Amino acid sequence: MKIAHVVCSFPPYRGGIGNSALQMAKSVLAYGHSVTVMTPDYGQDRRRDAEPELGAVTVKRLATYGAYGNAAWLPQLSWQLRDYDIVHFHYPFYGAALAVLLAKLCRPSLKLILHYHMDNRAPGWKGLVFKLYKKVFFPILFHSADFVTCASLDYVNHSDIAKYLTARPQKFAQVPFGVDSNLFQTGARPSASRQLLFVGGLDAAHYFKGVDVLIEALALVNKKTTDWSLKIVGRGELKERYVALVRSLGLAQKVEFVSNASNLDLVAAYQASRVLILPSINRNEAFGLVLLEAMACGRPVIASNLPGVRSVFTNNQEGLVVRPGSARDLADKISKVLTDDELVDRLGVAGAQLTRDHYNWQQAGNKLNELYHRVKYTPIKL
Repeated sequence: MKIAHVVCSFPPYRGGIGNSALQMAKSVLAYGHSVTVMTPDYGQDRRRDAEPELGAVTVKRLATYGAYGNAAWLPQLSWQLRDYDIVHFHYPFYGAALAVLLAKLCRPSLKLILHYHMDNRAPGWKGLVFKLYKKVFFPILFHSADFVTCASLDYVNHSDIAKYLTARPQKFAQVPFGVDSNLFQTGARPSASRQLLFVGGLDAAHYFKGVDVLIEALALVNKKTTDWSLKIVGRGELKERYVALVRSLGLAQKVEFVSNASNLDLVAAYQASRVLILPSINRNEAFGLVLLEAMACGRPVIASNLPGVRSVFTNNQEGLVVRPGSARDLADKISKVLTDDELVDRLGVAGAQLTRDHYNWQQAGNKLNELYHRVKYTPIKL
């Protein structure tokens, strides 16, 4: 089959949506499919020097006819998708949805699978646009789709589209993300390190990552113990704001920002750390691929108690959950991790086992291959 993945951002730009789209595309190559990723070309300012390893996946970076953040208008998709059997559309991607629908309207035999990554939250006029889009346009998109995939049904069940899952559960399939176990491997015992780690985008599109909450929590931790350091791996225009906050709280000697990290650099950062922290503040965070990467490296995790995110691991088994947006609760959990070596090692071992057993892209590819054949060749009664 000829399969097209349509996604708003893509590596080398770091972001969960693009990285998961790449791995989903690669995961079905073993079944003989021809896979193309179609994504906006935002220009060199949005890209790193090295392209990702694509295998046999073809990537088409399309010229944009207007872009804002990770939203780009790609009307040419309506005819560029005409020769494909299946379009796997990664939502949200506001500038491409209409073109994808037009492609399906012009060729009814084209099958459309919608992968629902996350709700969108934003203040002001952007938030109003998101709400209007969800109320007016998303119902058309949902009813036009032949199937809906997601990384976590727990997330969808608490999301803006929960009513669709309740009404038509047979139209949904959970396809958990995976992790590259050949790249992300365990290192020394985590309790040997005093380094804390955050990995994530620092651009406006990733405002929800909660970096400011993390910095404020560490200011509280620092009143009890100074035996720690924090490495923040990420890039984006919000970095200077976070640097200023670090300085204002007197933590400049404790926090290191790393803007350009290769995959090997990232693995080394995980292996050198005691714990990965993902302090996201709202449902814009739906899963957290970095959690899998850290656990695959034998590192425990601390993450916000959010739908989808909390289902990646079990609290007190592979990591700890915290109240979203609570610097005090996060400080308490960080202090616990800093003072309990036995806990840290136990969580790290359990996390590595969890990723080996349940989070690999081969399993995801198998589920996707079955779904593609079902959608293409078997009438689905919904």
